[in-house]
Amino acid sequence: MGQLQPEEVKLTLACMLTGKAPGTDGLTVAFYKVYQDILIPHLVTLFEEMATDGSMPLSMREALLVVLLKPGKPVDHCSSYRHNCPL
Repeated sequence: MGQLQPEEVKLTLACMLTGKAPGTDGLTVAFYKVYQDILIPHLVTLFEEMATDGSMPLSMREALLVVLLKPGKPVDHCSSYRHNCPL
């Protein structure tokens, strides 16, 4: 596998949809797009280290489980809820 190139990260960011909820860090895709010139070198370094070490930082492996009641369903049944993990 070759080294990750900044242009690959830039292309990936360009493909990502904005207007979605942020992850647990509170950062949106729009944030990454606006500040990409500053962030991309750091992201490349992070992704390269992850590939070399074979692991991700703990903060990237955590998720917040949000449970939402389905419309018109009784609150006292587990099946009345859907789960969502914004990453």
